[in-house]
Amino acid sequence: MTLRNVRLVFGKEMRDTLRDRRTLFISVVLPILLYPLLMLGLSQVVMTAQSRIEGRKQKVAVTGSGITGIVARLEGEGGEREPGLSVVPCPDPEEAIRKGTLHLWVEVVEGFPEAIAAGRQGTVRLHYDSTRDDSRAAERKAVKVLRAYGEEVLRDRGLSEADIEPVKIQAADAATRGQRGAKQFGPPLALLLVIMALSGAFYPAIDIMAGEKERGTMETLLVCPATRTEIVVGKYLTVLTMTLVAALLNFASMAVTFAHFASFVPARGGATMALEISPSVAGIILLALLPLAGLFSAVALALSTFARTYKEGQHYLTPLFIAVLPLALVAVVPGTKLASFALVPVAGVVLLVRDLLLGVAGPGPVLAVLASTTAFAVLAILWTVAMFNKEDVLFRDPGGTDFSLLRRATERGQAPGSGQALGLAAAALVLLYFFAPRIAALGGAAAAFLFQQVGLTLLLPLLAIAWYR
Repeated sequence: MTLRNVRLVFGKEMRDTLRDRRTLFISVVLPILLYPLLMLGLSQVVMTAQSRIEGRKQKVAVTGSGITGIVARLEGEGGEREPGLSVVPCPDPEEAIRKGTLHLWVEVVEGFPEAIAAGRQGTVRLHYDSTRDDSRAAERKAVKVLRAYGEEVLRDRGLSEADIEPVKIQAADAATRGQRGAKQFGPPLALLLVIMALSGAFYPAIDIMAGEKERGTMETLLVCPATRTEIVVGKYLTVLTMTLVAALLNFASMAVTFAHFASFVPARGGATMALEISPSVAGIILLALLPLAGLFSAVALALSTFARTYKEGQHYLTPLFIAVLPLALVAVVPGTKLASFALVPVAGVVLLVRDLLLGVAGPGPVLAVLASTTAFAVLAILWTVAMFNKEDVLFRDPGGTDFSLLRRATERGQAPGSGQALGLAAAALVLLYFFAPRIAALGGAAAAFLFQQVGLTLLLPLLAIAWYR
């Protein structure tokens, strides 16, 4: 392999890629504009909708004895203040709540006025529908009014806050503003970084492999003096370049947007938070992003090698998102530790980004993640080269869909392979997930044990053997 031929192929593919305005817009322009616009637009829409709901008058029905004082307070105490509630008569408030014609039913439990007068505790039950925005708003407003009424009753009894709460608990959070912001925004930032890196490899890989087949220029490229390995390396460097550009721009745009948004979001107890990324942390994140982008670029390029058309390439690469998403979601699972996933592809990088933002990543896990991700990327590149050197893959004849997981072994003249084994294992897991809890609920632990051990472990393999014979 000569670097001159690789450079020529790389230059040719980069020129073709840069001529595509859609690719440039998706990879360069969109990341800079997308996240600030989404965050700004979404926050404005949410605040506007919430203000509109809070500004409306919700319908409230009040039932029970001694409700005159409560009704007056819910309606604003004679116009002195306006909580935004309108007390209306309703013969069947429970049914009206279900239908949505009534937003809140305030049920004053029997004996309420007598209990208040005697210095005891009275009960007011609030009925609302948590799936309706107006009903939730009415419940919030009513709680605020009733709490104010309770404080007034306490003052009339001559009680103070110390009498009700003799032990006052004050929480002191040892985490810094940056750690609180990293805890809140680090996992989604790491998750989106992985998704955007994969998206950056998606379209360039399809275009320079499956798209070239569809345009009929693959044969012209293969007759040039460059070897197939040099062609693959040149194409791979093109995809890697576009993936890195897209990932870096997305990460920068997301980091700036989240950091700006974090300054307006209060943490628990009213504490402030901030998303702070130091130059050293940013450098390690970018260092970890390089092998991850290399892995995604190689896998996307290898899968697109199988495709005959651009559309078929999209079909082949779409399941890659399904495979990557569960690995990336470990960042939002409570209790996951980097040391347990350092050697797992994608998951290690996501957790590394999270821990780097939190400031708890040690040198050992960092090196493990970088080494393992680099090793997976190298294996993926070797696989891509192997696929590109196979004529039956590169110039595959058109045909129907090959349901290889369901084909009988006699039709191919060979025993079932790894695909059939994986399909059988997946079927067992699906059956276990959907039916084992129901069988346990109906027949008890013994029935669930028989279903797992006899049904899945014995009968399912026997049925598979009968099918593939």
